[in-house]
Amino acid sequence: MRLGLAEAAGRSILIAQHKQEVLSPAETSRPDVLVSADEVPDGGLGLRITTRLNGKAVQVANTDDPLFQVPELIARVSEAMMLKPGDILVTGTPAGVGFARKPPWFRKHGDVCEIEVEGIGLLRNPIIDERAA
Repeated sequence: MRLGLAEAAGRSILIAQHKQEVLSPAETSRPDVLVSADEVPDGGLGLRITTRLNGKAVQVANTDDPLFQVPELIARVSEAMMLKPGDILVTGTPAGVGFARKPPWFRKHGDVCEIEVEGIGLLRNPIIDERAA
C-alpha cells in the first residue's frame, strides 16, 4: 500500500526512505512516497540503497547496514519521547559523504542527485543554488 503524504496522517507506517536510511539531496525534505510495513521485508531489512550524483554511484548501502535497526531505533527513541502514528524518524547517511572524501567534494548548482531504494523507487532532485537562480 503506497501512501501520499496527505493520506499518511494517523496511520502507522514504515518509512522507506530514499535514505536516508534514507537519504538525501535536501536534508530537510520529506520523501515523496511512504510505504506500509507489508511492502518491505521484515524490519525493512535487505534493501539496497544507491545514491547517484550526475549518474555516478557515490554511495551504495543496504538497510542491513545501519548502527541501529528499525525496531531498536523505535525502542530507543520511545524511551525519550512518545511516538505517534505518522511520525517520521530521520536517520543518518551511508558511508561516502562528500565532505569526508579526500579531497572533499560537494554538490553544486546544476548537479542531479538520485537516491534509489530497491523495490520502492527513485527520488531525483536537481541541485539548485538559490543565489544563482
